[in-house]
Amino acid sequence: MRCRNWALYLGIFGLMGMFCLVPLRKKHSELKALQARRFDLTSQLEQSKDQRDELLLEVASMEDPAWMELVLMRDLKVVPDGWLKIYFQTSS
Repeated sequence: MRCRNWALYLGIFGLMGMFCLVPLRKKHSELKALQARRFDLTSQLEQSKDQRDELLLEVASMEDPAWMELVLMRDLKVVPDGWLKIYFQTSS
């Protein structure tokens, strides 16, 4: 009789353990997914901060006359007075 009681208790505890482990495994997989998402968001945040810093530097430099002259020379192909503008032609 006593052996049967232990076997019954062992069976009950085994079933309880199985029912408790299933939700824990599900929670563990959800935790892993959330950690991966957090890592992705952290890297996106760092990239956004770097891009923001670059844009702030660019906006701050727009007030510099030398920068404006450089942009005019580079994008609009304008040269200051007294400079010589040279064109290169490629033969096709």
